[in-house]
Amino acid sequence: MEPLKIHIEETPRDRDIHRVLEGLLADHAAKGHQRAPSTLAVFLYDSENQVLGGLLGSTYWGRLVIEKLWVDEKLRGRGYGEKILKAAELEAVRRGCKYAHTDTFTWQALRFYERLGYEQYAELKDFPEGYSLHYIQKRLTGDENVPSAKGGAT
Repeated sequence: MEPLKIHIEETPRDRDIHRVLEGLLADHAAKGHQRAPSTLAVFLYDSENQVLGGLLGSTYWGRLVIEKLWVDEKLRGRGYGEKILKAAELEAVRRGCKYAHTDTFTWQALRFYERLGYEQYAELKDFPEGYSLHYIQKRLTGDENVPSAKGGAT
């Protein structure tokens, strides 16, 4: 066997990233934890079909994993973030999820999530210096009601 080398890559090749993910998922499966995430995306469109907000995430192992949630600055404070989140939660329950989790920085949306029932389970302090990254979750009850969760929610 040739000597092994370690490289640091600033712009890794897609095939190398894929190989690491493939190996990790194979290891999960070998331990009985098949991981087949389903993408979940919820978008807020204007009358010209321009995206003004959205949530990107996935569902697997009975959880909604919220990766990104954003609402255009001019629409913040008008309930659209809550409607987007509740639509995602409702779809997650439909998919069999019992929990949702995400993370948020101190200056981002911690109070928003707490108001909607999320609770902190961990905190990474001084990330960045003087702030924290908060890890939060919520038990989904199936009561995550939103008007017209599929298409056309206002």
